[in-house]
Amino acid sequence: MNQYFTWSQGYKSGGYNEQAMSATSALPFKEETADSFELGFKTETADRRLRANVAAFYVKYKDLQRDAVVPFTDLNGNPGQETKTTNAGAAEVYGLELELSAVPIDGLTLSASGGYQKAKYLEFTTDVDGNGTNDDASYLKLRNAPKVTLNGSATYDLPPTNIGNFSLNATINYQSQYESVTLNHPNTQGQARTLVNTAITWTDKSEAVTVSAYVHNLLD
Repeated sequence: MNQYFTWSQGYKSGGYNEQAMSATSALPFKEETADSFELGFKTETADRRLRANVAAFYVKYKDLQRDAVVPFTDLNGNPGQETKTTNAGAAEVYGLELELSAVPIDGLTLSASGGYQKAKYLEFTTDVDGNGTNDDASYLKLRNAPKVTLNGSATYDLPPTNIGNFSLNATINYQSQYESVTLNHPNTQGQARTLVNTAITWTDKSEAVTVSAYVHNLLD
């Protein structure tokens, strides 16, 4: 058994709104930082036929970089709109992850994993309704952050034959609904979906050549 705790910090560099259409938007934005903490353990049985890994994580984002479409008026008084990047606020993401794998009989490997995460803004100000005024938008959901992900797979290596080795594989993947755009507009959500894939692989006896045939998305 192995218990561990990690802390790391990543960042997304700052920059300038170089394609700004107005002087008030041609401004710099700061780097975005993320402090990530993880606590977990990994364990494996003595015969290496069963393995389990569990982790809890917490990520704190500061100076979030977000793109927003805002109105402006040019020097001739004509209205328009532009996209600019600002440091809009802060957010946190926390959750749990579990991984399991087993070899119940020789040649058969089973694995499963699952994750749950909760993502939310701690602070977020942006022009929600396009009137040129920043609003409190911390009630919105973070984009690309599905709450639940589940995965499973089974691989069976058939006994060797005179013409080489064959392997069968099947996988299933589930992902819950998530927001795909910053302002959570209607009809822009990534829908919950389940993908099922299968494959058969042949490898020649010298292991120099491998050929696979596969079918993806069996459930359409």
